[in-house]
Amino acid sequence: MAAMEKMNIATGPIGLPDLPGDVFTLIIEHLEAWDVVRCQMVSSAWSQAFSAPELLRIIMKKYPHAQEAPQLLSRNKLAASDEESDLLWRTTFNQIACRYFHLTHGRTRTIEKHKTAVPELSLPHLFPVSCWDYHESQPGRRLHHLNALEHRGRQEMAPGEQTYLFRHAFWSYEDGLLVFIPAKPFAFDYHPAVMPARSPPAAVAIMMLDLKSQYGVEIPFDMKDRVVRNIRLKDHALIIEWAEKEYYHALNDSENVHRHFVTCYDIRPQLSFTSDTACRWNIAFRSEWKLHFLGLPLNAQDRFYSTHTKDHYAVYLWQPNRSIYTGDEEQPIECLIVWDIAQPRQYMPSLDPGRKDQPDDVCNGPHIVCRFDYRLLQHYGIRQQSSPSLMKFSLNSEQQTITVYENVRISGQGYFDPAERLWCARTTTILFRGEGPHLQREWEINLPPYRGNCSMDTSAVLEPEPWFLGIMDVVDEKAYVRFSLAESAFTSKDVQNSAFLRIQALGIMATLDEATTKQIAHAVAMASTSSAYAVYFNEGPGYLFVANLGKGRSGKAMLVRSCTSPHTLYVRKRVLTGGRWNDVTGYHDELFYYPLSRYVPELIDWTNYGRTSYSMTTQFCNGGSLHDLLFHTLVRDSTPIAEIFIWKMFTQLLEVLEGLHLERLTTHLDLVPQNVFLHWPDKDQAEQAKREHHLPDFYLGDFGAAEKANDTFIQQDLRLLHSLLIAVCLGSSRGPYGLTGYGDRIPRQYSTELRRCMSLLPEPYSFLGEDRKFLGSTPPTNAVRASVMPIARKKMAELEGKQQQPDYRFTKPSMKTKVKVAKRKSEFAGLGIDWPFLYARVDEKTLDVIEVENAPKFSFPEHAGNGYVRR
Repeated sequence: MAAMEKMNIATGPIGLPDLPGDVFTLIIEHLEAWDVVRCQMVSSAWSQAFSAPELLRIIMKKYPHAQEAPQLLSRNKLAASDEESDLLWRTTFNQIACRYFHLTHGRTRTIEKHKTAVPELSLPHLFPVSCWDYHESQPGRRLHHLNALEHRGRQEMAPGEQTYLFRHAFWSYEDGLLVFIPAKPFAFDYHPAVMPARSPPAAVAIMMLDLKSQYGVEIPFDMKDRVVRNIRLKDHALIIEWAEKEYYHALNDSENVHRHFVTCYDIRPQLSFTSDTACRWNIAFRSEWKLHFLGLPLNAQDRFYSTHTKDHYAVYLWQPNRSIYTGDEEQPIECLIVWDIAQPRQYMPSLDPGRKDQPDDVCNGPHIVCRFDYRLLQHYGIRQQSSPSLMKFSLNSEQQTITVYENVRISGQGYFDPAERLWCARTTTILFRGEGPHLQREWEINLPPYRGNCSMDTSAVLEPEPWFLGIMDVVDEKAYVRFSLAESAFTSKDVQNSAFLRIQALGIMATLDEATTKQIAHAVAMASTSSAYAVYFNEGPGYLFVANLGKGRSGKAMLVRSCTSPHTLYVRKRVLTGGRWNDVTGYHDELFYYPLSRYVPELIDWTNYGRTSYSMTTQFCNGGSLHDLLFHTLVRDSTPIAEIFIWKMFTQLLEVLEGLHLERLTTHLDLVPQNVFLHWPDKDQAEQAKREHHLPDFYLGDFGAAEKANDTFIQQDLRLLHSLLIAVCLGSSRGPYGLTGYGDRIPRQYSTELRRCMSLLPEPYSFLGEDRKFLGSTPPTNAVRASVMPIARKKMAELEGKQQQPDYRFTKPSMKTKVKVAKRKSEFAGLGIDWPFLYARVDEKTLDVIEVENAPKFSFPEHAGNGYVRR
């Protein structure tokens, strides 16, 4: 012991930082980055020892594929005395340690959700390319439209049939940039912290979000009168495939052709910023070209699938054979085209249908470098015909080759035992420039079964495992990180198959828990919530059925709820027969004559379904109709209507007729109690309601019989108003009763002022005998209103101060205001809901639409619009 003290050797216990440098380095080499971070938190001595840049650089050699590694290792400032360098090393090292800890342990750091537009809702600006109906990689080649992350309920699947299709993704991701179409429009620049405070723009746009800085910018792509088919970001080149909303020419009696185009943008980082909130990326238009020289119909049969690099673009076209002279047994028309898109060009063929301004030098801009028709595709063995096995394409601009990936399920393998199922993946590589052989290989890679168009973005999956089926793999080749989405494939009815996500980093495979997998797979709404069916109307923003309101001679009215305004109810009127089409105006008469007036229910949107059928959505009046009120007060309770009630109805209906006759030059011609609607003030208008003694506002609806104004029709409107007032005074809910000598039959409780004002109107109709024609000129509506209003104001003020008036809110109908949901579709069969409608799956708690089932592939109605035809 004394000898050790003489040699200055510590005799007490020593810590890990006190070890010699070479020994300490040997220990450090066996630790991972996150272990070093944990050691830094033991004590100040450990923190100082484990934070030395020289030691951190040794650990960093284990992570050469980290994004920050090349920049750090290339720096010359590695001296321990440089405080800025020390801080940079520690900060960056901690970031890398945190990232790889979560990757190797299958734990999520953060989950950010950005709601994207759902193409199944058949939005007017989205129409995805249809997926295959049959595919050789699936059992029996048939695709089942089921989602594995959704509870199957009563649906029983046969062994090996756990197949489902992914929703078409209108988003794309690369190098921390997310390009997507948001579900709701909002202002740009976008940031999650300030987004709710910003006002939304009028139109939906395509957005690019930088996930690192959390700032986004709008892509300068005008979506007006355009339908987006697909978007893809790759090699910092953004491709938008779109079609014109209006068809260009008719293909046949039932199909129309829409011109299709491709727009390319360059995404480059900006070198300088004006402020912290400025966009970090520069989006520059590169070029635009026609996808197909004739165009394609917007339907479920004509398909195209594409891929691109920075310099080339390839598209595969698959169309049904519509020729009546089919010499190839009605095989579809196929073509593979490769474009050179390296050169920018400002010319836009979409703005030049006649090609008058087309440049003479075709090669100066996007141009075709190779075209493979169906004969060449047959020669190379990649023609799909009616039995597609195509999975995806890949382009190699350096080698000037295109590779076609196909996948075929080996028949008879794994029918009874899914662990024995087998697929054969085949790749075919072809030169698209120059001449040379083509290369075809089988069994070299593993591909998952086809799950929709999103399968075209999958990488080769890992070796197949028994009882587990690969869905899709995504590989970050720079970081050597693989994300694998797989599904269990047990056939027992007592076992619930589930999907799970695995992450492979640093050679370590980690599996995330089921709840996290569902969140990352963006299927929380389908998997973790209780869903039910609802009736969905694909009109305007989309509506959900609530209840039936009534049925007329030519149509029905129902209460619906908007998908974009959850707390707002509307009335949807569906005219099945009897719609009056006007060839001059190009609209149905009710839509054309529907007025913008104070006491007329607001017209929200409308849709034409031919020349005799249409639908329209209007404001909901919560008090029911005048017919319902008369039935409540007179027929059931034998209570006469208060005079102040009649005065208010008289003045408001006169105001509506004055606007119709003088400003709109329109007449209603169907002024009956069933078409006069009552609307009571909302909760926030309670004080105003008290001042008005709980009297409703009176709205005039149903303009199905409207005509252009003339003296005869104006007289008829005023006579109907006179008859309606008599019906209210006499207590009839069945319609206007005009009697000869009616003044003697009106109850004496009503004032002479009311009788005198009613006498200003033309003689009412009589339904007890032959109607007498009214002789003499009809007074103008504005003159009648000018004479009635002073008397009405004076009399209403007098009645308000004389006695307490009755409260008619008890007549407000108690109707269902919640969306009608059911566990089975058959429960809607007895409601009498007329076509067209779809079934949607909604969350039973929030009533948010999860997805629309059996949605028809996009087809534009003959005519549709929002708001009024004439203002």
